[in-house]
Amino acid sequence: MNALRFLNAADRQAVEQAIAESEKQSAVQIVCAVATESGRYDRAEAFIGFLCALVGLVLVNIFYTELVQVDQQWGSTPAPLIWQFMAVAGGFVAGQLAASYLHPLRRLLVSHAEMEAEVARAGALVFHQQRLANTPLRGGVLIYVSLFERRVLILADQAAMAVLDQAGVEALRDLAVERLRRRQYRATLVDVVQEVGQRLCGAFENAGAIEAAALPNELLLVHPRP
Repeated sequence: MNALRFLNAADRQAVEQAIAESEKQSAVQIVCAVATESGRYDRAEAFIGFLCALVGLVLVNIFYTELVQVDQQWGSTPAPLIWQFMAVAGGFVAGQLAASYLHPLRRLLVSHAEMEAEVARAGALVFHQQRLANTPLRGGVLIYVSLFERRVLILADQAAMAVLDQAGVEALRDLAVERLRRRQYRATLVDVVQEVGQRLCGAFENAGAIEAAALPNELLLVHPRP
């Protein structure tokens, strides 16, 4: 799934409105980001390319092998070297391209641990790029959705995490993942944003102090990866 086509214009506007309202009532800065994928996963693509190269080599030898008779015995000659080279190179490139564009195929060869690590790395990168660790009132929260890995990451700075607590963040994350699997995209993002705002409501004073330095409320779409 492409992050740029994840939501239509009306859905994005609904999420952005929820962010604005939550920030107004809780005096925190919330960024909601959706990425097509978090990692490159080159090893999975290379392995699929290698398999396709082997298949190509076998096929070209099957179809181009010629039977010959030598000293009253039947033998065979292999396919020309140029054809074998083209089969290996073409198969490798075709396999890599297939793995790059067909996410279910690539996902078969990527471990859960690797996906968890890449989502954590990409989420932390977005968190720092958006300067959520340095918001005016030290209340920054990132809601990060990675489509290829089918994972949600919620990061908060120290002040916001003290209110949300780790167990609460993990429960909210698991609920978001479950609802996204049921394709409730718009409702899930809006509800998570609102829930974060409600939990942080009243935790930070002087909401008007952040208006001048407020971050944009636009839904951040990242394609293909941070």
